[in-house]
Amino acid sequence: MSEDYDLKRSENKVGQLYPILKSKDGQIIDGFHRQTANPNWKTLVVPEIDTEEKLLLARLIANFHRRQVERWEKEQWINGLARIYQLQGLSAEKVVLGKTVNQLVQKLVETTGLSDRTITEFLSSDFKQPPTNIPRPNVPSFEKVEKVLGKKGAEKYRKQVLEEAKLTPQERGALTKKRAQEKEERDRKREENRRIREEKEKKKIEEKAKTFKAQELMKDPKFQRDLIQELQKPRQPQIINTNSPAVCQNLPPIKPLPQADIKGEHLNQFWKEQPNCLCKKCEYIDTCMVIR
Repeated sequence: MSEDYDLKRSENKVGQLYPILKSKDGQIIDGFHRQTANPNWKTLVVPEIDTEEKLLLARLIANFHRRQVERWEKEQWINGLARIYQLQGLSAEKVVLGKTVNQLVQKLVETTGLSDRTITEFLSSDFKQPPTNIPRPNVPSFEKVEKVLGKKGAEKYRKQVLEEAKLTPQERGALTKKRAQEKEERDRKREENRRIREEKEKKKIEEKAKTFKAQELMKDPKFQRDLIQELQKPRQPQIINTNSPAVCQNLPPIKPLPQADIKGEHLNQFWKEQPNCLCKKCEYIDTCMVIR
């Protein structure tokens, strides 16, 4: 509270605007100066504040952003909470997935709503991670390139850099443009190959789906019964009426051949291949349009 501000005069002018907030066990959350100005100042008990952790949190939330709060008070609240969380088992140096994290800072950010930067500003060194001042090795650029590309690749890269250093600005610009075009072409081919792979994968999936459907259909009892009934049906051989012209239904009509071919090798070859054919005895053989 500012020394220029008189709480008693304010009380006489406008009354008691804000009550003194107390925890369940009677500890003051907010209103120390009001208590000093008037021991009979109206009081409000907050029964939910029943632990030391909740008391410190309530004091911090109620007073942290006020202009006249001393720094030592903020440090007292934050470090008091940190000590409680440390007793609960949280650590300032917890290794999670290979990375060291400060669980105390994380918990304080979560409970108070303050940023980790603000928490770290007021947090004691006892609850911070120790500084790591391990100097980084100064590795030359060529060694970094060699580690990535290998010795041959690094040597090739070095020669390329030296050759490009001799180029004129126009030549360097043309080379840059050429590389950009080559990159676009590589990207286009990569995209085309990706599209082809996706189409192949899609076809494989469709084929697998068809196979799966066929397998499921074969497992269906109704389909199996229908299939067996169809296969067990008697098959009657088709009788050819040799007395009707051009009515043979065993062979599809073909393009008619010249008369000489019918009486020649083609017809003889036909009789050899079809020794049981009744067409040879047909009286319409000379005009038949089927065997031709």
